[in-house]
Amino acid sequence: AASDVYKRQEQFSFGIGLNAIYAEAKIIRKFGFVPPVNPVIASIPASADAVNLEGDDMGYGLNVGLMYQLDENSRFGFNYRTETDITFEGEYFTQLPVSPLQNQVLPGSVEITLPAIAEFSGSHQLDEKLGVHYSVLWTGWSSFESLEAQVTAPTGDKFVAFEKQEQFDDAFRYSVGGDYQYNEDLLLRAGVAFDESPVSQTHLSISIPDTDRFWFSFGGNYTIDTQSNVDLGVSIIRGKTQTFTEADESGSEWGFESKGHAVLVGAQYNYKF
Repeated sequence: AASDVYKRQEQFSFGIGLNAIYAEAKIIRKFGFVPPVNPVIASIPASADAVNLEGDDMGYGLNVGLMYQLDENSRFGFNYRTETDITFEGEYFTQLPVSPLQNQVLPGSVEITLPAIAEFSGSHQLDEKLGVHYSVLWTGWSSFESLEAQVTAPTGDKFVAFEKQEQFDDAFRYSVGGDYQYNEDLLLRAGVAFDESPVSQTHLSISIPDTDRFWFSFGGNYTIDTQSNVDLGVSIIRGKTQTFTEADESGSEWGFESKGHAVLVGAQYNYKF
């Protein structure tokens, strides 16, 4: 029994860490086009800043990981990262002449909760050359309900200068990939992933447009010598093109189109002392 317990302990690995996140943010909302209801509003240019708020903050959270080594060729992993509360504190001003606070620089803040993340993954070495890997990642985006800016007036009273309901949903990402040891020096990698958008199809918003995405990734590792090697990788991200309408505060509806395409390229040099 003691030997079995020791073997089980050898098969499990556990880690915990502290995340320290520094973030900066800027929220700019233009006045845009509004049907003129009076001469004052008609004189406001569309490019005027209705809301301009910039700030930064530090947030902290925990990161916990667990790995189980089934045998010398197979292992499974689980990782969890806690939510992180960020309060961006900085300066706010507006250029709207209809506001008594026009062009005054005032203290402002925006509170955001970065979502919790959990991931289960597996890795299997099928033979000396070929390995297969996969993962399912959950992101608790439902913690992000709205984007709201709080401002402190010269009188000390606080008011909401900007509020936009986002109502994000939790989302999953599914990925599978493999690597192939082409020769002693070169390891090739490739994979594909489907990344769900946290934006509900019933609540599309131009403020944070998003869409489901497919990731197509490939790359490799090249060994230079016993102490150094180089990693190269490319990811092609293809998102759905979506068209939708959104109503402004006056009731007018506007049509928008959003896309989610990108190409990511990365390189890394590794050296062992």
